[in-house]
Amino acid sequence: MPRIRTIKPEAFTSESLAEVNVAAERTFFGLLTQADDHGRHRDNAAIIAGLLWPLRAEHTSVHVEDDLHQLANAGLICRYTGCDGRRYLHIVTWSEHQKIDKPSQSRLPSCPQHQADTARAPRVGRRSPGHGSRRHRTSREVRSVARSDTWTPRPSPPRPVSSKLRRMLIRSTR
Repeated sequence: MPRIRTIKPEAFTSESLAEVNVAAERTFFGLLTQADDHGRHRDNAAIIAGLLWPLRAEHTSVHVEDDLHQLANAGLICRYTGCDGRRYLHIVTWSEHQKIDKPSQSRLPSCPQHQADTARAPRVGRRSPGHGSRRHRTSREVRSVARSDTWTPRPSPPRPVSSKLRRMLIRSTR
């Protein structure tokens, strides 16, 4: 599913991106928008050409295959075969450049060559819970707490009684 992603200004002075032609660079930027929250995508030039070059009939799947080959040679993407026998790719520096707040679980297999790199690294500057920081519970944590037998709701504080209600209560007790 396409997502809104960011491109850092440094991308335009990247030496590894400078190794590929402009069409391959555009394919790379397009892959950023099509990859899942872990930087993975199906490695199928026809699918990628249809997603990224739909209005450019002159840039066929053969051209996209060349783009992917250039990107792999420059070390920008890694192409691999999953356990299901299908071909996949992932953007090698994904975790350095894309910060996903609530990543969805990937439906695509991880790269066997970079499997350790696909784990989400902790963000610098964030305190871990228990170090004096207050953090909000995630919806998943709230659901698990709500389902557990040990959880009991806190009683709500007493509400102030309005003067009108107070008069009604006094009259009813007379």
